[in-house]
Amino acid sequence: QQDSIMLVVKLHEYGLGSQYLHNLQEGSEIQARIIQNPSFHFPSRASQVAMISNGTGIAPFLGMIEENRRKTDLRLYAGFRRENDTIRAYRRFAAEQIQKKQLQQLHISLSQGPDPQYVMDLIRRDADYFAALLRNDGVIMICGALAMQRDVEAILEAICLEKNGLPLSYFKTRGQVLTDCY
Repeated sequence: QQDSIMLVVKLHEYGLGSQYLHNLQEGSEIQARIIQNPSFHFPSRASQVAMISNGTGIAPFLGMIEENRRKTDLRLYAGFRRENDTIRAYRRFAAEQIQKKQLQQLHISLSQGPDPQYVMDLIRRDADYFAALLRNDGVIMICGALAMQRDVEAILEAICLEKNGLPLSYFKTRGQVLTDCY
């Protein structure tokens, strides 16, 4: 839908913004504005895209997946603490998008629970995929916490050196690694 916006907001006990949005009635209207990040958008020419996020970093990716009408080969890697209703909603959304061929795969790691795993573990597991994606002019998008970005980039650096013989910075300067982390 062209005139809509999807918000994913976690309710925090003392969060001003999340409390405000939580207390709105369905159908309420609010004034808002969108602040564009011109260097972080879905690539129009990439043959493959891998999206990597944690926590709130998944929000922009949900919209980008829904907008993937060209059906670019797209995989989402997301790390969270534990399974909950929000994660189950992401899984349902992903299943719908996979049906529409706007998303090829969803990979979720959970850092708390019986088999703790981080998004970096998923990247390490799929090292051949990430190396080939960059070699073939694909794009990696990273959104979320700065600490996660540093950890992800350290693993990608090792993968790039080992499998492609080039540093991650080579792919960054070519616009193949895009980040929006905070």
